[in-house]
Amino acid sequence: MAKLAKHSQARCPYTDSVLPRVAILKSAAGMSLLGLLVLVSCQQSNSGNTSNRASASTSSAPPTISPTTASSLTTTSTAVSTNPRTCPLFGAAVQTGTLQDPAITEASGIAASRTNPGIYWVHNDSGDSARVFATDLSGAAIGRFQINGATAKDWEDIAVGPGPEPGTNYLYLGDIGGNKGRSNLSIYRSAEPEVLLGASGVRGSVPAERIDVMYPDGLAWDAEALLVDPLTADIYVVTKGGAASSIVYQLGAAEAVSGSPQTLREVASLELPAGLGGSVTGGDISPDGASIMLRTYNRVYLWPRLAGESISDAFSAPPCSVQIQPESQGEAAAFQQNGRDLVLTTEGEFPAINTYARR
Repeated sequence: MAKLAKHSQARCPYTDSVLPRVAILKSAAGMSLLGLLVLVSCQQSNSGNTSNRASASTSSAPPTISPTTASSLTTTSTAVSTNPRTCPLFGAAVQTGTLQDPAITEASGIAASRTNPGIYWVHNDSGDSARVFATDLSGAAIGRFQINGATAKDWEDIAVGPGPEPGTNYLYLGDIGGNKGRSNLSIYRSAEPEVLLGASGVRGSVPAERIDVMYPDGLAWDAEALLVDPLTADIYVVTKGGAASSIVYQLGAAEAVSGSPQTLREVASLELPAGLGGSVTGGDISPDGASIMLRTYNRVYLWPRLAGESISDAFSAPPCSVQIQPESQGEAAAFQQNGRDLVLTTEGEFPAINTYARR
């Protein structure tokens, strides 16, 4: 089981955040030891003391949105190792639109299509039928697709990645939520449907394969993040955490089959800040596999992945931290189709689509 590296603690002079530090001692001829302190993970935020949550829109019709700049933000630089990891910087939040399909009222997951240029997939939280919505970064109501053979008890996240058929991109839908915890979960896998950017009112359906999984030793967790490694097709479920560490569980690609429940394997434990900043509500892996992202209610955490590393290896390093625009109940997050920029949205009627461009 991989854990985040332990460090002694120092406070960044510009924030009240507790940040890791590394002390390097250097010697010189004829002189006593010289201590050189290297601070990592210091960050400045000019966003002020904003609330973790904002009120959801209650409008009965989607508002007209022009791209607007919201709060500014920076990321941290956290990793110190023989193979330095570089934390990326992101620009201010830009609202590119609102989700305009009135049936989307609890957007819990979002993922960039890898089959259809410009298309993004969204799904609701519990209470909806087993379906996904096709949209774009403006939030257009492009289409709805039923996932045949699936039920939606508590869908919490969606991922796009490889699967059993080479060259085919698949949707993975995680029925993994449960406020009181669940021990048995289901993941639905469907080949990505085709839909054209600019279309409207498309209706369709795709068949799904059901993959049943369970936590080891009868454990029960609430989980809201589902990841698929684009390099290996392994599946990852990340527990919500908040008051405790978030646990990362893996299902190997060869085990991702229908039939008897497969047992997940614990591969990492993430010691994120307690409270809203440590409650994992969604995530994604970039299409090239080089970055892992998890979101909470008020932050995004990124783990750069070095060449040849496994997901658990990458999670063993301290994450980069990105402050985000406050949302009413933010649970959906993904890398955009370019694999660099981020897109986030939240629950509520006609919720904002916020994008973050990598600098």
